[in-house]
Amino acid sequence: MKSNLIFFVIFITAVFGGISSCQSPTKPVADPAGWKVVAFECIVQRANTHEQLHVDENRFEHLQETQVRGQKMRIILKGTPDQMSTQVTWIFPSGQERQDPPISMNKTKAHRVFQDYRNKYFISIKFPTESSIKSIIISRYGEIKDSLSLCNRKAFRFIRGNQIVVVDARTGLQLARYRIINANNQDLIEQLVYARWELRRGREKGYYEIRCGP
Repeated sequence: MKSNLIFFVIFITAVFGGISSCQSPTKPVADPAGWKVVAFECIVQRANTHEQLHVDENRFEHLQETQVRGQKMRIILKGTPDQMSTQVTWIFPSGQERQDPPISMNKTKAHRVFQDYRNKYFISIKFPTESSIKSIIISRYGEIKDSLSLCNRKAFRFIRGNQIVVVDARTGLQLARYRIINANNQDLIEQLVYARWELRRGREKGYYEIRCGP
C-alpha cells in the first residue's frame, strides 16, 4: 500500500512537473532590444488625477481622470483597429456619477489612432536599440543638451516654454513634467508611476518595466 502511494506521488509530480516545464515563465529582461513587444501599460499621476493606458496587438484602452472648470470627470477612449469609442463620466462631490452617451468614431480615425499607439510604444515590432531610441528622442524633442538621473535611470531634460520635460533615455518615455516657477524652483505637474512592456522572443516571454512611484 505504501509503495503504491509513493508511486502515485512520483507520477503526479512528474506529470505536473512536465506541464510546468512546457510553460514559459515571464521573466524580467535587462535589455529589451531585439525582443518583440506584444503589449504595453502605464500609469501617470497628476496632482489629484491620474491616467492609465493599456495597448496590445488587438486593442487599446486609455483612461484619464481630470477636472474641467472644477468638475471631475473620467474619460475612457478604447478601440480596435476597426472601431473606437469615447465614454465620458462626470463624478460629483457626493460620489455619484453620470455617464454621457458614448461617442463612436469612424473606422478611418480608429485605425489611425490605434496605429499611433502601436508606433509610440513599439507594439508588434522588436524593441529598438538604445541608439535608435536616442534618435527618436532627438526627432521628438530636439538636440539633447542636458542629462540627469530620475527613477534611478538615465534621462534627458528639455525646456519647453515654461516647462521642463524629463524623458527616459532607454525607452523615450516621458518620466516627469515640471512647471518652472523661478530659476531655483519647479512645480511637479505629472510623473510616471509605472510602465511595463510585455515581450516575446521565440518561446521566451519577458517584460521590461520602469517604476517611479511608490
